[in-house]
Amino acid sequence: MFKKELILTMLLMTFLLFACTANAAIPNDTLVIGANTEIYITQDPAVSFEVLPNATLKNMYAALVRIEIEDEKFVVVPDLAESWELAPDGKTWTFHLRKGLVFANGDPLKADAVVYSFQRVLRLEKSPCWLY
Repeated sequence: MFKKELILTMLLMTFLLFACTANAAIPNDTLVIGANTEIYITQDPAVSFEVLPNATLKNMYAALVRIEIEDEKFVVVPDLAESWELAPDGKTWTFHLRKGLVFANGDPLKADAVVYSFQRVLRLEKSPCWLY
């Protein structure tokens, strides 16, 4: 008896799922993108190296700077950093963070958090490490 009830419950749930979604129309101004997500290994930005997950991560995390294309040229533009300079020896970059930056939980973003993120990538020695 229990087996029949379970099968009937599963069939009812399946029917309700399709009934609820079958008539759901996609608005004309909505872009739907389908992608094979089998390559997702992690959403950790210090470990992720695959193209599709990184495209997602770019929308979840801010960077010190971003690369944009202007007049068919790559241009470095501010993101978390409002300005930056290269030391005369050509080995050290100094980034000046914008004022008032906070994490999603409201904690202030400070330089030591940025340094920690870069050092973590190097310490983990995963695929993205060579980029640093």
